[in-house]
Amino acid sequence: MHWAALDGLRGAAVLTVVCYHVGLTPIGSGGWLGVDVFFVVSGFVITTTWARRHAAGASPAEFLARRAARLLPALIVYLAVAVLVLLSSGTPVERRAFLAGLLQVANVEMILRGPATSPTQHLWSLSLEWQFYLVVPTLLLVVRSHSQRIAIALLVVCALLSAATRVVLLGLVDPTGWTAYLATPGRLDGLLLGVALGMTVPGRRLAVPTPLVTGAAIVLGTALAATPRWYEVPQVALVLAVPAVSICTAVVVGAAADHRLPRPIDAVLSSHPLGWLGERSYSIYLWHVLIAVVLIGEGEQWQGVWVFCLQVAASIAVGAAAYALVEQPTRRALNAAIDRAWPAAAAVRAG
Repeated sequence: MHWAALDGLRGAAVLTVVCYHVGLTPIGSGGWLGVDVFFVVSGFVITTTWARRHAAGASPAEFLARRAARLLPALIVYLAVAVLVLLSSGTPVERRAFLAGLLQVANVEMILRGPATSPTQHLWSLSLEWQFYLVVPTLLLVVRSHSQRIAIALLVVCALLSAATRVVLLGLVDPTGWTAYLATPGRLDGLLLGVALGMTVPGRRLAVPTPLVTGAAIVLGTALAATPRWYEVPQVALVLAVPAVSICTAVVVGAAADHRLPRPIDAVLSSHPLGWLGERSYSIYLWHVLIAVVLIGEGEQWQGVWVFCLQVAASIAVGAAAYALVEQPTRRALNAAIDRAWPAAAAVRAG
């Protein structure tokens, strides 16, 4: 299934992330929360997709193969180009950071390395999502063996435990918040909320009250635009802002999936520009740090309106080119090979 408003939500999220990394303030200072929007949307979409394919006989191996076809070729090309750019400019290549990005453990490597401006600095969220993909088919099989209500309750409890883990890491392990911000156990709450939401949607109307959806959308937009950078007050950012954004995103996603978004919100999220950005959000996210922060900018700092416009425009242009020339062609070719390997999966995809 496809929901146009979710593409728009992705588009808005990736735009705020780009603005955050180029130092736009005070509007745009909350762009770091865009990854939490992605987590909720990803958990929801993956769950609904997996449920449909599994019901028709698709396997966990097929699920992971399609995830790899979707994500890895574009990542490999990005890492290769980033290495060439650094080598050509005489900048040392942090081999461990690039290897960690390739092996999907960038968040772990960053916890050990500490903060640094690098073409790999944003890959932590992609690594975290991939780590989740490795367990999500088994997780869904386990929770689906119980009644739907019990399964959803278990997922929500796990999300609460993840949020509590973030509090513990912040209070007892690293008061700067760096570990809590990056560690996988403390960042699963958004993904788990998306999974729980994905389990409620098929065959059921959620009937989310319109005032609740409107309020959630306002809070979400305000948070993405104006929340202080997370490291300024990590106790507030990681304990309050992250769960608030995840919950508000879940409300908006649930209303979008139920086709009950208030008309003005639906018009914005379903608009062509945001939808276009959303479809290309993965490639834009991949390339924006190298283009905007490393090549054009001088780190994550504001350098004036014209430089800002160039950073955003170049990030979107390169991301769109990578989407057309790398992401889509490789995905089609690899999915065709997967279809041949799993004929049942091909039938599900065709349906």
